[in-house]
Amino acid sequence: MRRGHLEHRDAQPVPADLQRAVSGGVRGVGAVRRAADGRARPLPRPGAPVRDAGRGQRFRAARIVLDIGLHLELPIPAGTGFHEGERWTPALAREFLRAHTGPETDAMIAFEIDRYLGRPAQAIAYKLGERVWLEARETARRRDGAAFDLKAFHRDALDLGPMGLDLLRAELTRP
Repeated sequence: MRRGHLEHRDAQPVPADLQRAVSGGVRGVGAVRRAADGRARPLPRPGAPVRDAGRGQRFRAARIVLDIGLHLELPIPAGTGFHEGERWTPALAREFLRAHTGPETDAMIAFEIDRYLGRPAQAIAYKLGERVWLEARETARRRDGAAFDLKAFHRDALDLGPMGLDLLRAELTRP
């Protein structure tokens, strides 16, 4: 019998602070804010080691792969060079993160895997929400031209409160 993602034998209890509802809109605005206020990891300076270049994007891409693979218990596709044909497990997910995301600690990797197991589609919501926020912001910027005010856009958007991504997009791009 197939186990649900929350019943996986390797899963740890989900911490209370991660049990809150998280929508794509909330996750997306977090991604956009990190980029806007400089918390997003910049590219290395010229001549610096390239080991960290794109690390944040690699990590987010790996999270999406794991989020989908773990919850749907999908086989790892052929041609990946990584446990091809095996079904995703938390142990394989830890190995995958170690191999593809950089020098993270074992504790951080374990935390991330537990978070994915306890929050289905959280990584996907992050990227979809980010996309909606960025597209809506660009639409508003084109619509308003020189009068566009980024702070006012974000304030007005956040004042809308939590909502689904389709409604958020409609509200943020309304003429």
